[in-house]
Amino acid sequence: MPEPYKLIITDDQPTIRQGLRSILESEEEFTILGEAGNGLELMDLLNQGVVPDALILDLSMPQMSGLEVLEQIRQMHFSFEVLVLTMHKERDWLCRAFNLGAGGFMLKDGMARELPAALHTLLEREIYISPVMANELPESCLVKSMLGQRRTSSTTLIHCSK
Repeated sequence: MPEPYKLIITDDQPTIRQGLRSILESEEEFTILGEAGNGLELMDLLNQGVVPDALILDLSMPQMSGLEVLEQIRQMHFSFEVLVLTMHKERDWLCRAFNLGAGGFMLKDGMARELPAALHTLLEREIYISPVMANELPESCLVKSMLGQRRTSSTTLIHCSK
């Protein structure tokens, strides 16, 4: 059996972290390296050398938002995948997250049914967007046109105008 994918969960709500952990622990191919309640705690984990294959990241957190975390990760040249998990359904949040290096965007209300598939998609280096959000994007949105395609480090994202 291959080694499990290593994950870090970052969300300011303990009940969300517990729910994510519960979902992921039922899947043998994932192992949780750590949890963080905000961006500063996450950066501490990363600076201690705890580096995952994928990071599950809330956008709205105190002390350091998920968008600020994405910017830091990009500046530090980490190469792990980032799945944004959020309640924000606005297109602007999705565009900002992808422009800062996220590889996936999942709504919290879909996490129980989508999470394992979303992580598998990301770990195959493909774009993932919650179906609800994908249906909301205009056909001209570059991210929508990239769904199911492999991401590369040179992928240039996106202008999501209304």
